[in-house]
Parts: sequence; structure tokens; C-alpha cells
Amino acid sequence: MNSPTASNARTCLSADAYRKYRGQWVALSTDGTTILGSADDLDALEDQLAAAGKDPQKVAFDRVEDDDEVLGGAEML
Repeated sequence: MNSPTASNARTCLSADAYRKYRGQWVALSTDGTTILGSADDLDALEDQLAAAGKDPQKVAFDRVEDDDEVLGGAEML
């Protein structure tokens, strides 16, 4: 997989944007402003993106941990 890094894309979204995706993989736009999809595993997420006409090689992937604290955006700086 040769996609952009999630750390670059993730800085644009707040922790609130990630809360509903706890325990899942998310696909982010390369500019970090949009969550394009989510799934329990990467294979399912890539299939979902392909079905929506998105190239999985042109998105950033990130795993949202399933714990009490979700950090994102400015909280990660």
C-alpha cells in the first residue's frame, strides 16, 4: 500500500470527528478534511472505497483506537 500517511491527513480533523469510528479503520482524504469511509478491517475498507469509485492508493488510512480517549487535530500537536 503506497498511500499518504494518516499523520499528515489526521491533523485537520477534531477528536469529535473520530468518536463514532472507535475500533475501526478510516480512510481520509489526502487533505485531511474528510473521512471517506470506515470498516472493521483494511480489506473491507479498501473494497468499500473501490465500490464508491475511490482509489485506495490515493487516500490515507488510520486506525481509531477503541479506548476512552480519542485524540485528533490540535490535540495531537
